[in-house]
Amino acid sequence: PTAQKIANSLKEIVNKTEKEGKNPVIVTQAVARRSLYQLLEKQMGAIPILSFGEITNDIELKAVGIVGQEVLLP
Repeated sequence: PTAQKIANSLKEIVNKTEKEGKNPVIVTQAVARRSLYQLLEKQMGAIPILSFGEITNDIELKAVGIVGQEVLLP
């Protein structure tokens, strides 16, 4: 159930961002990257999922959504 809540929340954020004509990227901690990819690949396709360490200083990112405690807590 928590995994599905995370997936649903991310799908909502990604869909909204794509409708705005932007290319969404999910950024997470390195330790969670593989698990998050496995959770989302069947539901969302080829959405890029990067760890914070993979983003260099010359890359400009804008946060358009955050999956936080409101999703993770029952």
